[in-house]
Amino acid sequence: MNVALIGAGNVATHLGLALQKVNISICGVYSRKKSSATTLSAQLSCFGTTHLDALPQADIYFLAISDDAIIDIARQLTRLFPTATLVHTAGSVPLKALSNIHHPAGVLYPLQTFSKERMIDFSEVPLFIEATDNPTEEKLLDIAHRLSKNVAILPSDKRQLLHLAAVFACNFVNHCYALAEDALANSGVHIEALLPLIQETARKVHELSPCTAQTGPAVRWDKSVMAKHEDLLKTSPAIQEIYRMMSHSIHQTALRHAKNPKQRND
Repeated sequence: MNVALIGAGNVATHLGLALQKVNISICGVYSRKKSSATTLSAQLSCFGTTHLDALPQADIYFLAISDDAIIDIARQLTRLFPTATLVHTAGSVPLKALSNIHHPAGVLYPLQTFSKERMIDFSEVPLFIEATDNPTEEKLLDIAHRLSKNVAILPSDKRQLLHLAAVFACNFVNHCYALAEDALANSGVHIEALLPLIQETARKVHELSPCTAQTGPAVRWDKSVMAKHEDLLKTSPAIQEIYRMMSHSIHQTALRHAKNPKQRND
């Protein structure tokens, strides 16, 4: 089996390195940017190109590209490689986006945040699979089990909910870290001072539900403390509004949890 990577960004880079590690042959990398195609193809010791029609024939083409580009690229690949399997890696794009254009098709969604600058253990990354047919599903399961210890079949509607949850759990949380760093800008305190707090907050949800683990002035609805915080944010109205909305949401969630403490889905 040999595969080609469509895209050379964060996901494609980590997926390509993981595939190479388990001895799955990568015959080519495509990217719209020549520098990206050159960099990743050099890492993987394979052919790199900015032209889809220059790619070699592969059994599977992994589309690790932006959601908006998937349909257009899939149409082009269908014309060029009509017998190949097309697989996208997106969390929010349904399988039908591919299956309406091409067959066989599938999804291999890695539930992780990827940055080229930071290597991770791909064997720990949860992989969620979906396919148009049984042979394609078996093929993707074989690849996924070689890549990761955590593999599951998940339909599009549930994968989209998982992706939404991941945005809250990762992207929004990381943005809060960025806002915290901004808040410290003139304090003389570096964000490293927050790292033990961040680490313990993450560790707690391994043992407690997020609702049970929640602390802070918003849970108690400590208006005096929250008013002082809002005053500190008076020169940043947009951030001040985020603070108000988050505080209100935390308090309302705490009230709901108090009424129904068994709401965690175990």
